[in-house]
Amino acid sequence: MATIGSAKATLVNKIDSLTSTATAKDTIFLAKALKENSSLNNFVWQGAWAATTAYATDEVVSNGGNTYMCIVAHTSGASFSVGSDWSIMASAGSNSQLSMTWDNATADADNGAGKIAWNHATIASATILYIDDVDDAAASIQPYVDTWDVITNATAKGIVTITKEAAPGTFATFKVTGAVVDASGYSKVPVTHVVSAGSFTDGDGVNVHFNYSGLDGADGTDIGTTITTQGDILYRDGSGLQRLAAGTSGQFLKTLGSGANLAWAEAGSPSIDDNGNATAITISGTEKVGIGTASPTELLHVAGNVKVTGNILAADIVMQNDKGHYTLWEESDYISVRNENTGKIYKLLMEEL
Repeated sequence: MATIGSAKATLVNKIDSLTSTATAKDTIFLAKALKENSSLNNFVWQGAWAATTAYATDEVVSNGGNTYMCIVAHTSGASFSVGSDWSIMASAGSNSQLSMTWDNATADADNGAGKIAWNHATIASATILYIDDVDDAAASIQPYVDTWDVITNATAKGIVTITKEAAPGTFATFKVTGAVVDASGYSKVPVTHVVSAGSFTDGDGVNVHFNYSGLDGADGTDIGTTITTQGDILYRDGSGLQRLAAGTSGQFLKTLGSGANLAWAEAGSPSIDDNGNATAITISGTEKVGIGTASPTELLHVAGNVKVTGNILAADIVMQNDKGHYTLWEESDYISVRNENTGKIYKLLMEEL
């Protein structure tokens, strides 16, 4: 039988349209359920396609994620091909991973188109993955696989997981730990086993998924070894990451401009810098305000002249300069002036004009 009969072709097309993302077993169950032609033989599921194996008409296999029906009884050769012997029943659904075939060989070699293998019969002892330059669909994957080592990360350059098709409980996860070697027809990826479950059989269809790790810090140092105490600040100076130890209670973090490092400052003594004059306005820790002085001694301390265009309201007026120190206050009908140096008090009579 060189081609599929019209009745069988109709059945296969309907199955394919209904199950574009179905598993191979789903395809067979639907085929049996449709029964559009009672003369059709039952499909017989044979699992993953294998080389040098006798296949009968209507036997069904999986290969590369697709499902195929044998249309001519034959003994398979060394590689799978669609044509006079096989007809596709259902295409694999969309897959963001690489579709490949697992090979049980452990030698350092190219095991064939679309093959992936590792260098030890015990999964947990594997240290190198051998990945062919093409996937099951003959698409080139070598440029992609050879980038699995580009990340600078001391722990793992990335995580690669190999999962058996239609059997997610069978998988092996490794971390990529070294430089990928581009060999002839395949790539060698150094790995360390992380976790695995189940067992793989030679010829199993597998999905290969890779995730890149994040980059190490700029200086390759774990931040945890730089910041050692609660309250520490991590900043960068001219040479790299540095630790600023936690300040004392009430301090605030002060920036000192481009090219200068951070510093702690007293929260009670902030200042306003005016064109390089850091003492333009200062508030002391005792809540005194200085203008032109960084060490105010009164609630308002002005080092310089004061220009007032309105009134000054005060209970007493104190005048102090190099000529003397006087305090003025108003009585009922005169003004008292006390010389603070001698203690003498003078009374200035006020007369209404």
